[in-house]
Amino acid sequence: MWAQLLTLSAVAFTPATLLPRNALAVDRVRTPMMAGWNDPYDVRGSTKRTGALRNEENDFDALMAKQEKEQIKIWFGGSAAVTLVFLGYLFLQIQAL
Repeated sequence: MWAQLLTLSAVAFTPATLLPRNALAVDRVRTPMMAGWNDPYDVRGSTKRTGALRNEENDFDALMAKQEKEQIKIWFGGSAAVTLVFLGYLFLQIQAL
């Protein structure tokens, strides 16, 4: 009776015994192809780029820089508040000893 119970419990936690052999096989990763698109920056089959990337700063870059500074202030303030609360709680726990 105990042997059957141990055998059944051991088999219950081995999922590979009930699956077919090809169920655990891994498929090869396929690379998508963009047929018919003439991309000047596509370097497939060559060693140089066929065009130059020109990028100028615009209002979007300035807006992103401004928002980044605001977010840094918010995260710094939140981190400082959590740290102060933790240290205050720790101080109270130490005083209670």
